[in-house]
Amino acid sequence: NRINPATGPVYIKGAEPGDILAVTIEKIKIAEQGVLTTGANLGVMGEELNENTVKIVLIHNEHVLFSNELQIPINPMIGVIGTAP
Repeated sequence: NRINPATGPVYIKGAEPGDILAVTIEKIKIAEQGVLTTGANLGVMGEELNENTVKIVLIHNEHVLFSNELQIPINPMIGVIGTAP
């Protein structure tokens, strides 16, 4: 199984199957912490891992704080948004 988190489903009152929806994302609000997950054959380091790994990280000044020595700038993205049938 692969990890593919989705936002939603989103319900649009009056929308019917086959309708086309346009969504404008005006802002992405960043939380103070995030959750990173990876595992064997997943992501950039997947070939180096033998098991699933979960890490809760702090976010400060638009950087993910992995440790005192490692801070990486964030690049917010929406990912996947689902719609209700």
